[in-house]
Amino acid sequence: MLSDLVVIQGPLFRNSNHGDGVASTVESVKKYLPHAEIIISTWTSEEVNGLVGINKFIVSDPPEAMVDSFGNVNNFGRQVLSTFRGIEEATRPYVLKIRADHKVEGDQLFLLPSRVNSNNTYAYFSRKIIITSFFVRDPLKIPFLFHISDLVQFGAKADMLRFWGSKIPSEESMRQKNVSRLPRLFGNFAGITSFRELPEQTLTRLWLEREGLDVYLDFPCTTDFRLFSIWEKVLTENFEILDFDASGIRYPDRFHAAFLGKKTVVTEQSFKEMQSNPGSMARYFRLLLAKYIICWFVRSEERRVGKECSQGVD
Repeated sequence: MLSDLVVIQGPLFRNSNHGDGVASTVESVKKYLPHAEIIISTWTSEEVNGLVGINKFIVSDPPEAMVDSFGNVNNFGRQVLSTFRGIEEATRPYVLKIRADHKVEGDQLFLLPSRVNSNNTYAYFSRKIIITSFFVRDPLKIPFLFHISDLVQFGAKADMLRFWGSKIPSEESMRQKNVSRLPRLFGNFAGITSFRELPEQTLTRLWLEREGLDVYLDFPCTTDFRLFSIWEKVLTENFEILDFDASGIRYPDRFHAAFLGKKTVVTEQSFKEMQSNPGSMARYFRLLLAKYIICWFVRSEERRVGKECSQGVD
């Protein structure tokens, strides 16, 4: 079985009243992946006594969260540290990264990832990393570029380390220049914030910077043709996407409240369409149409999705 190592990262939710804590997550892993090595990477403040069936515990001091001038919280540093340390301790070639409030309910995700075509311009891994559609925002609907799904990922250990090997950025480097307390009226789906990126964007941007690619964003909804073209090619050349509801992973109920539905994310079907002509001018025109015109006819919550994203997860 390829899924021979599972890294459970972040807070353990041991006091949850909804059955979505780490004990039930471990139980679900053992049901579908009985021979998996299980690593929990969490914080010194978390209670790990009494947990059974775990091969290795990794505890770290949690980095301070970043808070902008409007009170938006960004926990990017915590997610990167706990995830990277867990993957780093892996002793097997393939790794599933999952949170302690998610459940494994099938083995659909655990296929041998496709080899990356090394001749492609933006191919950086040996094999593609498999992700689900949950929170992979479709830029043709919600104009966030480089907005990867960072919740559940499955791939080769070396590739996962390459993707998650970010240093925690300074708070100053995360701030927009010339921030106004007035909201942007046009092309803004992120609400009022002084952060220039959402955590998912930061994760992708820092990875690409380490690969030698500059993808600076002035604010979360920054779009131009160059950045759009790069993002669609990076996504199609390095990742595979499964529909979240057919992936064998159950997400906690509170995530669904912020999900906004399949129309806002890259589904398997829309990913196939993207693969046929990634980063084209015709597709970019559709982004501009959605960003500046169609947006006025959609639900208000779909036009302001940045608040839930800005919190990040740890």
